[in-house]
Amino acid sequence: YGDKKISKTNIVKCNIRLKDEMPINQKAYRESTENREIIKREIDKMLKERIIQESYSPWSSPVVIVNKK
Repeated sequence: YGDKKISKTNIVKCNIRLKDEMPINQKAYRESTENREIIKREIDKMLKERIIQESYSPWSSPVVIVNKK
């Protein structure tokens, strides 16, 4: 999100109902040491700014880094 300030909202809430409610839990992809540091920095920054919060949900999906061109 660069230098722009983003925050959470409570204007819209949604519930997503799935046909099969069995949680999908994918393992993290292998990353280089450099990419792991980038991911950690971004997560720490988003936690600090309260954009995300810690979760112990059975659902999970791996982080994907997309390099700028």
